[in-house]
Amino acid sequence: YAEDTDGDLRADIRRVVLTGFAPGNQQHRMNGLRWGLDNWVHLANGDSGGTVRVIESLGKQADPTGFGPGVIGVGQSTGIGGRDVRIRPDDGLLDPTSGQAQFGRNRDDWGNWFGNNNSNPMWHYVIPDHWLRGGNVAVGNVRHAVPEVPGAAPVFPRSRTLARFNDFHAVNRFTSACSTMVYRDNLLGEEFSGNAFTSEPVHNLVSRLILTPSGTSFRGQRARSEVDREFFASGDNWTRPTMIRTGPDGALWIADMYRLVIEHPQWIPAEWQRKLNLQSGSAAGRIYRVTRDQCCGSEVQDDTLRAFFEQRAQDISSRDLVRRLESPNGWWRDTAQRILVSRGGAADTITALKKLLTHPQPVTRLHALCTLQALAPEPETIRTALRDEAAGVRRHAVRLAEPWMTKELSGDVFALVNDSDASVRLQLARAFHLARSADRGRYLPAFLAETPDATTTSVAIAAAGSNDLVDIIRALTSIHRDEARPLEVRDRARNITLRLWESAGRILSEEELASVLRTEVTAVSPDDLSDTQLELIERLLPGLKSNNTVWESLAEGELSAWWQRLSQRLMREMAAEPVSQRLRAIRLLPSVPGVSDSAKQKIVNLVRATEPSEVQRAAVDATGRMNFRTGGLGLLKGWTAHTPGIRQHIVETLLRSETWTAQLLAALRDGSVGAADISAVHRERLLSHRDSNTQQLAVEIFR
Repeated sequence: YAEDTDGDLRADIRRVVLTGFAPGNQQHRMNGLRWGLDNWVHLANGDSGGTVRVIESLGKQADPTGFGPGVIGVGQSTGIGGRDVRIRPDDGLLDPTSGQAQFGRNRDDWGNWFGNNNSNPMWHYVIPDHWLRGGNVAVGNVRHAVPEVPGAAPVFPRSRTLARFNDFHAVNRFTSACSTMVYRDNLLGEEFSGNAFTSEPVHNLVSRLILTPSGTSFRGQRARSEVDREFFASGDNWTRPTMIRTGPDGALWIADMYRLVIEHPQWIPAEWQRKLNLQSGSAAGRIYRVTRDQCCGSEVQDDTLRAFFEQRAQDISSRDLVRRLESPNGWWRDTAQRILVSRGGAADTITALKKLLTHPQPVTRLHALCTLQALAPEPETIRTALRDEAAGVRRHAVRLAEPWMTKELSGDVFALVNDSDASVRLQLARAFHLARSADRGRYLPAFLAETPDATTTSVAIAAAGSNDLVDIIRALTSIHRDEARPLEVRDRARNITLRLWESAGRILSEEELASVLRTEVTAVSPDDLSDTQLELIERLLPGLKSNNTVWESLAEGELSAWWQRLSQRLMREMAAEPVSQRLRAIRLLPSVPGVSDSAKQKIVNLVRATEPSEVQRAAVDATGRMNFRTGGLGLLKGWTAHTPGIRQHIVETLLRSETWTAQLLAALRDGSVGAADISAVHRERLLSHRDSNTQQLAVEIFR
């Protein structure tokens, strides 16, 4: 923290607030500092990581436990490898966030955060890091590549293409993308508002993308007028745009480092370094202010800006700051919110902010909401915002409602389960994790069945805990069977049901799983089981074999006859069409309690040359799972007719059993299986077998 107290433009107060950011190459250090709607300051990792320690707070020290898991306070440390960071220096708090951005972590008006690295000009962080803590949410990549042409896409420089020191394949492609930002004003015209701009200093240009919502993320496209050219491009090879900002005047400001060489010496061969003056331009540099000949928005005049900045911070009136939240300019709104939050909420300020909740400009309503929740949090304010016509306001209202999710705001939040906006639905998926069990049981099944977005579904599925999992599954099963519903909804309900059963196999005890099988499956005649119920049996039965008591109870009394009838159905299907039905029957039959020896033999008999290769492979796998004594001999029968691929699959299966390994060696010794049919890998496993007798026999056979 640095402060100039005497006006000489030099910091006479310096305090270390955080330490532990990894040192290293200047291009890969922690950077950024951007104000968020959540009233935290966000930083880009820079790719260096480190173990960061909070040294002190600048104001009143806060208890980190009140801010959720993963947040650390004064005297504590945390690793930030692979993640960006947000901080509250006044409170002495640090929280790792989804990342990592190399240079520049920025957001749009609605709190969507974006990052980049050299070869990837823009990605969107779809899932916040704290949603993933505790391992209850399993999603793929938390970030989504925004450009329509992802990665090192082509760029169109005006400058002469120079010889490269490395990455020769990256000529006229993104190779130094940095400082990606979203323009947050209308001064340049509405067609530029919300556009993304990325610096590309190696190629002396700034590239632009038009962003449009796409599900829970965005798609970025070049403007029609810039299909083969750039928004900003210089013919001067020394021009190195490295940072872009929306200025408080509404213009676009571009910092030009202006250097002969932009690469760090670390990536320049020694012979080239001797030929170049790597410091050329070190005393140069410039800043461009990009505006329009005829401004289209509400440009802030220079004298107005000067008057504001020449004031002491404590002399700026709160009334003026509240008024600044009405600005179309993102810098003014962020600055006003930041200062208001740091001051605390006087009664007249709170009143003025509440009036802005009905302001005609949606982003003003959003800033008023986020400022109020820092100064005077109350559920009634959020209740109003949950009904806002702007999806961005509703989304943040759901986020801010989390402390009241099990109290007075539960009904208001879940009134949005049919919201048409994908970002609102994603935030609702998170809300289910914090909801009461009764609310999950009431709202979650329909929400899952009606949600097409895979990321949102994954987040919501993870909210189905052990207490209400079976009830949610039953409700989804009912949706799947409801022929009055659209087919895509029914199919989605079925697929999600099966995913939840996979979760049930990990969460529920063997006794609970057995109970589910009795109530959900065995009450139906085996011949009437649906595909979903058969898949359910296939997924649940293997997890019960380890508990002998439970397994034996499934094959007793009336259940014994039920499993026998199911075995008979599956044996019929093993010989029927289509192949997919045959494969399912082959996979499932070995798991059926009390499966007969004759049924096992029918599976082994499918390993013959007249059957499709996928049926033969499935039968080999199923035989391996049954692991009965005569199974190995059955697999070796008809050896000479098998293809080389099936032979190796059989050998791999036989080697998993001591009994079957002995049967294989016997077949090798009597010549019914040729030594040349055994691969080098399998031969080596036999020659180095842990059993000395087996090893000795293998030596005799293969010597």
